[in-house]
Amino acid sequence: MKSKHQNKKLPSELLVDIFKATDGAIIESLPNFYEISSMLKQREFEKLWINQHLMEKSNLLLNTLKETRKKMDNLR
Repeated sequence: MKSKHQNKKLPSELLVDIFKATDGAIIESLPNFYEISSMLKQREFEKLWINQHLMEKSNLLLNTLKETRKKMDNLR
Protein backbone atom coordinates (compact mmCIF):
# COMPACT_ATOMS: atom_id res chain seq x y z
CA MET A 1 0.00 0.00 0.00
CA LYS A 2 1.39 3.41 -0.99
CA SER A 3 1.31 6.29 1.46
CA LYS A 4 -0.30 9.59 0.55
CA HIS A 5 2.91 11.50 1.08
CA GLN A 6 5.51 9.89 -1.08
CA ASN A 7 8.92 11.44 -1.28
CA LYS A 8 9.21 12.52 -4.86
CA LYS A 9 12.38 14.25 -5.87
CA LEU A 10 12.12 17.49 -7.78
CA PRO A 11 14.59 18.13 -10.56
CA SER A 12 17.50 20.21 -9.32
CA GLU A 13 16.95 22.78 -12.09
CA LEU A 14 13.42 23.38 -10.83
CA LEU A 15 14.68 23.81 -7.27
CA VAL A 16 17.31 26.30 -8.44
CA ASP A 17 14.66 28.28 -10.32
CA ILE A 18 12.39 28.31 -7.26
CA PHE A 19 15.20 29.52 -4.99
CA LYS A 20 16.24 32.20 -7.48
CA ALA A 21 12.66 33.45 -7.87
CA THR A 22 11.95 33.60 -4.15
CA ASP A 23 15.31 35.19 -3.34
CA GLY A 24 14.68 37.89 -5.91
CA ALA A 25 11.19 38.52 -4.52
CA ILE A 26 12.51 38.84 -0.99
CA ILE A 27 15.31 41.19 -1.99
CA GLU A 28 12.95 43.31 -4.11
CA SER A 29 10.50 43.65 -1.21
CA LEU A 30 13.19 44.99 1.14
CA PRO A 31 13.75 48.75 1.13
CA ASN A 32 17.05 49.75 -0.40
CA PHE A 33 19.68 51.84 1.37
CA TYR A 34 18.45 55.09 -0.20
CA GLU A 35 14.89 54.48 1.00
CA ILE A 36 16.07 53.63 4.52
CA SER A 37 18.24 56.74 4.61
CA SER A 38 15.34 58.81 3.30
CA MET A 39 12.97 57.39 5.94
CA LEU A 40 15.46 58.16 8.72
CA LYS A 41 15.91 61.71 7.42
CA GLN A 42 12.12 62.11 7.25
CA ARG A 43 11.73 60.96 10.87
CA GLU A 44 14.52 63.27 12.01
CA PHE A 45 12.90 66.19 10.17
CA GLU A 46 9.51 65.41 11.71
CA LYS A 47 11.02 65.28 15.18
CA LEU A 48 12.77 68.63 14.70
CA TRP A 49 9.65 70.17 13.21
CA ILE A 50 7.49 69.01 16.12
CA ASN A 51 10.02 70.26 18.67
CA GLN A 52 10.25 73.63 16.93
CA HIS A 53 6.47 74.05 16.96
CA LEU A 54 6.24 72.99 20.59
CA MET A 55 8.83 75.63 21.48
CA GLU A 56 6.95 78.29 19.50
CA LYS A 57 3.63 77.39 21.13
CA SER A 58 5.24 77.35 24.58
CA ASN A 59 6.76 80.76 23.93
CA LEU A 60 3.41 82.16 22.79
CA LEU A 61 1.70 80.75 25.85
CA LEU A 62 4.37 82.14 28.16
CA ASN A 63 4.11 85.60 26.60
CA THR A 64 0.33 85.54 26.86
CA LEU A 65 0.51 84.56 30.52
CA LYS A 66 3.02 87.33 31.21
CA GLU A 67 0.79 89.92 29.54
CA THR A 68 -2.25 88.69 31.41
CA ARG A 69 -0.39 88.83 34.70
CA LYS A 70 0.75 92.40 33.99
CA LYS A 71 -2.82 93.44 33.20
CA MET A 72 -4.08 91.83 36.38
CA ASP A 73 -1.35 93.51 38.43
CA ASN A 74 -2.26 96.88 36.90
CA LEU A 75 -5.92 96.39 37.84
CA ARG A 76 -5.06 95.96 41.53
